[in-house]
Amino acid sequence: MVVKVKRDVSITEKLRRSVFSNAIKYLMSAVELPAKVRFRDYTMYINEFDKSIEAHLKWALDYWLMRREPKAAPSIGKCAVCEFNYKCPFRIYGSTQ
Repeated sequence: MVVKVKRDVSITEKLRRSVFSNAIKYLMSAVELPAKVRFRDYTMYINEFDKSIEAHLKWALDYWLMRREPKAAPSIGKCAVCEFNYKCPFRIYGSTQ
């Protein structure tokens, strides 16, 4: 399964724990897929695992595991929620700010 969470750009430690806790809860229960679960501060999308997602996961993990330098976000959605958007020379969201 793949879980994608859409949320506001600001995230507190309490909200982060809530996301992880709810993701585990819903993944462990028998849910019909695909599923869209709305919470007060975020929406969780749960889909069946698609092998084609592996390339996207590798791209993201390579950054988080420090195997590559940061690169421009491939989508405006990712760019919009990035915590470094305000100072990124490659930003595609909010570039007129």
